[in-house]
Amino acid sequence: MHPRACVSAISTFSLPLDADLEFWDRHGIGTVGVSVAKLERFGWPEGTKLVTDAAGRGLRVANLIGLGPFHLANPASWPKQQERLVRSIGEQVAEVRAAIESTVEDDELAIVYLVPLDNS
Repeated sequence: MHPRACVSAISTFSLPLDADLEFWDRHGIGTVGVSVAKLERFGWPEGTKLVTDAAGRGLRVANLIGLGPFHLANPASWPKQQERLVRSIGEQVAEVRAAIESTVEDDELAIVYLVPLDNS
């Protein structure tokens, strides 16, 4: 597979994270997008370790995908949605973020970080 081709975990949505990693390895898929939902279902610490271990063996992680909709019309849902966003871009996935940054060249990918503002 061409090294600039990226396979999203959304394309194998019914598979759990560990099965995705096995599938990608078995089929020679070297660049992937990891699903936040799959990290959540697998468990953040365990899932993050699996992904970073795979990155250490050469898997290129191009992005994290699937934060889900943020329903602005439903203010009661905001705290839960904010928590998920912060977890997805914060300390919980710092290792995955490091794997993303260490596996791409500067001209291959632009990574944008959203930083929550302090409301105090």
